[in-house]
Amino acid sequence: MNMKKAPLLAFATLFLVVAEVHSMENPIREPEIRVEKLSNGLTVFLLEDHSVPLVAVDVNYHVGAKNEKVGRTGFAHLFEHLMFQGSQNYNDDYFKPLQDIGGQVNGATSTDRTRYWEVVPAGYLERALWLEADRMGFLLEATDQERLDNQRSVVQNERRQNYDNRPYGTVWEQLLAVLYPPNHPYSWPTIGYMDDIAAATLKDVQEFFKTYYSPNNASIALVGDFNSDEALKLIDRYFGAIPPGPPVSRIASWVPTLEKDVVLEIQDRVQLPRTYKAWMSVPLYNEDDAALDVLAQIIGGGKTSRLYKELVQERQIAQEVYTFHNSSQISGVFLMLLTPRPDRDLSELEEAAQNIVDQVIAKGITKAELERAQNAILADYVRSMQNIGGFGGLADQMNSYYHYLGAPNKFRWDLQRYLDLKPADINRVAKQYLVANSATARVRPLPSIAPSTSDAATTLDRSVMPEKGRENPFTLPARQEFHLENGLRVVHVPDSRLPLATAVLIMPGGAAADPKGLAGMSSMTTSLLREGAAGKTSQQIAQLMENLGTIIDTSTSPEAAIVSMSTLTTNIKSSFQLMADLVVRPDFPPQELERKRAERLVNLSRLQDQPATVARMVGQKAVFGDHPYGDPMSGTPDSLKAISRDDIVQFWKRIFVPNNATLIVVGDVQLDDLKKLAQGAFGSWPKGEKPSLELPEPAPLTHGRTIYLVNRPKAVQSNILVGGLGTTRQDENIPVIDVMNNALGGSFVSRLNLNLREDKGYTYGARTRFEHGNKPGIFAAMAPVQANATVESIRETLKEIDDIASSRPLVGPELKYAIDSIVNSYAARFATANNVANELIDLYLYGLPLDYVESYPIKVAAVTADDVTAVAKKVLSTKNMVIVVVGDRDSLIDGLKELGPVIEVDWLGMPLK
Repeated sequence: MNMKKAPLLAFATLFLVVAEVHSMENPIREPEIRVEKLSNGLTVFLLEDHSVPLVAVDVNYHVGAKNEKVGRTGFAHLFEHLMFQGSQNYNDDYFKPLQDIGGQVNGATSTDRTRYWEVVPAGYLERALWLEADRMGFLLEATDQERLDNQRSVVQNERRQNYDNRPYGTVWEQLLAVLYPPNHPYSWPTIGYMDDIAAATLKDVQEFFKTYYSPNNASIALVGDFNSDEALKLIDRYFGAIPPGPPVSRIASWVPTLEKDVVLEIQDRVQLPRTYKAWMSVPLYNEDDAALDVLAQIIGGGKTSRLYKELVQERQIAQEVYTFHNSSQISGVFLMLLTPRPDRDLSELEEAAQNIVDQVIAKGITKAELERAQNAILADYVRSMQNIGGFGGLADQMNSYYHYLGAPNKFRWDLQRYLDLKPADINRVAKQYLVANSATARVRPLPSIAPSTSDAATTLDRSVMPEKGRENPFTLPARQEFHLENGLRVVHVPDSRLPLATAVLIMPGGAAADPKGLAGMSSMTTSLLREGAAGKTSQQIAQLMENLGTIIDTSTSPEAAIVSMSTLTTNIKSSFQLMADLVVRPDFPPQELERKRAERLVNLSRLQDQPATVARMVGQKAVFGDHPYGDPMSGTPDSLKAISRDDIVQFWKRIFVPNNATLIVVGDVQLDDLKKLAQGAFGSWPKGEKPSLELPEPAPLTHGRTIYLVNRPKAVQSNILVGGLGTTRQDENIPVIDVMNNALGGSFVSRLNLNLREDKGYTYGARTRFEHGNKPGIFAAMAPVQANATVESIRETLKEIDDIASSRPLVGPELKYAIDSIVNSYAARFATANNVANELIDLYLYGLPLDYVESYPIKVAAVTADDVTAVAKKVLSTKNMVIVVVGDRDSLIDGLKELGPVIEVDWLGMPLK
């Protein structure tokens, strides 16, 4: 199954045999896909599904980086950019005519193929087809030297941001160069080499397009709410007259052999060293491909893998370990990634990992290991069958199967090749492929940012402390604060490891401050900041960000509006000014409001087909009722329709005032320089009246255990949630709660997950979480479970929650593991400037002690068994918890009534009439 390379997602009603099946039986049946071919060679796939008024359009071109030539790399990726810039009959940004009607649009390039997709309301299918056909048939008429130069610059900035200025960013590229000979199509990265892109002429680009972007070298897949006969007529209308291009020959499989072991020594601006070890393997869908996928899962694919259990959990010498089988159309690579703990030597970890690999080669795997992997694959199939379009969606996967296998209907076959595997198959491929010569890349930190090797590391084995011991808790660089005259608080955290800076502006007053009846106001307001400000249009803002290599994001949490920015320090002044424009001088263009409204209404409607999201939304409503915490942050259909531009302007005026804001800046900028930057960008922001944001206390749950049921007819899985009131963010017991939650359901090896997944096989994964605010947030235990185990899964969940407070307290090694897992991973939460800024948000949003970041791991390390028991008794009583089930009513209702009274509700949590 190619889920690791392109996750398989589809509607369950199309694929699943609705019956009770054994965990190792294949529940997938092939969808009824209509296959047509136009006279110009365009292949068409049509699959009707009328459950939601949406249509997914997915166009796949049989061209990727492998079709390029030495000296002319990066063309396929460059065209991915050019294809969004306009064509003869719509010579403007491709996103505009689709996003304003609530559509979703994107594209991607890989080594093997390029695809573009849209998910649009069904009534706009024709518009999407018109646009796709125009860029297939008439792109070159609108592509001139200026546009080529512009997109060439964008790609170069992308290269700098995502490769050159990213930790470990160029390692894979360097590995490719030694794994493959120079003329091999996989020897260069998909983004290409910048010298090649810079040297490309307009004629070069035109010839590449004429060769590969033609109907006879493409396929189009439609999935959703349409009539196939009518859709085919539309496709023929817009695509049928496009002339075919020259025949394109397919590149044959080419797996080279390494003549000897190769070792690369690389220095990079990283905190921790890392080893990548790669063996040549097989192409995608080769007869050994599935066995190698499973081998990678068993050796190092997760927390139950051999590498993780021995090196991370038991010996605690690794920060992260991972193996992955990366197979593509003409070749494949089996990759092992190893990152040691800060006090451990890279060679020690390499030797220990290789010993584990050698054990697998010599003694093989166990039947239990194989069955766990197969069950996980099967569960992942069922769990992920939701999306009709987008990356990995049904339309995309149909095109992918056709691209690689010549037929779109390979879903059942794909899964079956994993379910048919035997231990002997895994053992054979281990002996065949992992004994060959390999390529190793060792990445070591530059001396200026090398991780500490102090004597404190000798205390790393102590159960309640992070790697450097009690006397050396993790500390951030010294933070300094200053205020502008308008009241804006600015927090400075220096970090000179990379020429990057991150800024996060937080303003108390998020979704919980939405006016009554206007849920989604904060979210809508922040989302519109980038859509027009200081006289700049949405597209001008986006172009400016691309030119600067800057990312500015906006978001809403329950209690804050947030604007974040990441930039190269060479462009920090312009980036700060742009960020200030969005915050201080937003235009809130009416047309952009309507576009966002349409987009969000469509997104809301799609939530109905995301049962996990529905369970969370209904859980919030069931626990909090009419309290502001009970409203969805994204709003409801009624509230989104009611929000006016005047409402948004008034909300912005109320919340977006400097004396209600904190600006956190982390990165390669000096304090004196930051004072000038902040004053220059935000100094003119007028001071306002600080808003009153006091919230009422949530009403206690006193109605007894109650079940809220959302009907999802014929669902083969149920999404369950067991929830209740938790605590505030300021609660002094947060460290205890975090330890308790880690053991209960906060990690893969938690009690709940081991029970429902490993012991019972009911789920792919079960989790618990606490959300904290200025008022008590929600506690929730969640899992997608097989439908015929719904009631039993709820019983087991309730039992695990009750037991940790009574019959099975958290003690001994289990307590130690929960503490260590938090303490030992704590520093990683501050690995980048962006991480640091995000971790500091709570500090200033909730008024926590200024030493909270430094004291937190110490307090976690000091948690005792008695602490956990006392807090569990206080916050984890299931007597009045709510139970949410999103599943098939007819098969569940009788069993659920045995657990308590059942209230049937809609996807927003409102009782059905």
